[in-house]
Amino acid sequence: MDSELEKKIELAAKLINKSRRIIALTGAGISTESGILDFRSPGTGLWTKEDPMKWAHIDAFLRNPAAYWARAIDPNRSIHIENAEPNLGHRGLVELEQMGKLIAVITQNVDGLHQKAGSSRVVELHGNSLTCHCMKCNAQYKRSDIIQRVKNGENPPMCQKPGCKGIIKSNTILFGESLPEDAIQYAYQLAELCDLMIVLGSSLVVYPAAHLPNSARGCGANLILINRDETDKDYLFDIVIHGEDIGAVLPKIIEKCKELEPSQASEEIGP
Repeated sequence: MDSELEKKIELAAKLINKSRRIIALTGAGISTESGILDFRSPGTGLWTKEDPMKWAHIDAFLRNPAAYWARAIDPNRSIHIENAEPNLGHRGLVELEQMGKLIAVITQNVDGLHQKAGSSRVVELHGNSLTCHCMKCNAQYKRSDIIQRVKNGENPPMCQKPGCKGIIKSNTILFGESLPEDAIQYAYQLAELCDLMIVLGSSLVVYPAAHLPNSARGCGANLILINRDETDKDYLFDIVIHGEDIGAVLPKIIEKCKELEPSQASEEIGP
């Protein structure tokens, strides 16, 4: 490990140890080590290969839900998350919570891996793709069950409640849909109350999530960024780590935290 990275890891550990109310903001980059492709990375991001407006916009879905679900079962195009497992980045955040430091995770991801890893308080800004709902009666379904029905030839999948027959849609928020207002409000409440925000794997270009570090900074919080590439908001952060896997860096920061003198446990804040 080079000396500059080692210095940043130690500085990050010191910030964590002196903090009492840490929030993590995560983007697609934290899940790439679990085999889930991100969307915007040059050359590899899904949206560098095809136009998301043709399949990830609510208008496109409403025009042709069968095309959306056909894509969902296409082994060459779909994002396979049902069998994905949390990686060391997700588990590192759980460890920070168990240490009494991390009070919540705000995520732009829809893969459910934070919950699967054991994080107890997760704010999902863009919904969750592991579940689906009927657009007519709002009945809830497991995505895995809907995927199997589509594979069996039911496309588009329809609600099975008596007398309904509404179209089934993933609980992922598509382009053109409003984000869940309660999640947005809670995320900003957390940003304003935290004393340290750790951003992991986010390009910080999608709003309103991209403004959360500004809100935290404006309320006096310190900021740490761990992301593969540079962002337009790097200037906001006290510590910036680029070009390293989150699953490699975060455990080293936590290990360094344990070597240093710990601070008091975090305070609880309600939803």
